[in-house]
Amino acid sequence: MTYVGLNTLCPVCGAVVPDSMPPMEVVHSGHLDERGVPMLRVCCQECARLVLQEPDLYYRAAKTNSRANLGSRP
Repeated sequence: MTYVGLNTLCPVCGAVVPDSMPPMEVVHSGHLDERGVPMLRVCCQECARLVLQEPDLYYRAAKTNSRANLGSRP
């Protein structure tokens, strides 16, 4: 299944996200998609755990379909 409009690169490690990996819903401070629910995709469960620790950082990267710049933490 293809998830149109969502990232194809994992925002944690930069790997290509498998087509079978469903999106995950993240809770963070203010980056909402058109449905009002922040969604992104990761390549594996280990990366999903990291996203839950710093959702703002990884959601910003997912919106630009890139790997998070860990040097850009507030």
